[in-house]
Amino acid sequence: MEMAVNWVRWVDYLLVVGTSLQVYPAAGLMHYLKPGTPAWYIDPNPELHRVPTGFQCICATATEGIKQLKF
Repeated sequence: MEMAVNWVRWVDYLLVVGTSLQVYPAAGLMHYLKPGTPAWYIDPNPELHRVPTGFQCICATATEGIKQLKF
């Protein structure tokens, strides 16, 4: 887990797909993201989950959301 936390701290961007944000400890990794790092959450119903501030939500299935993603 420590290696994953260190990796998330230094990524250029973060994309979260296919999770309800309920399974820990993996769901907590997004909280280690550096402020200002671009981040997206793809889910058909993001309002049902606690998406961290700063994440751009793409309201779609994983397959459709990836197609909509623009860097």
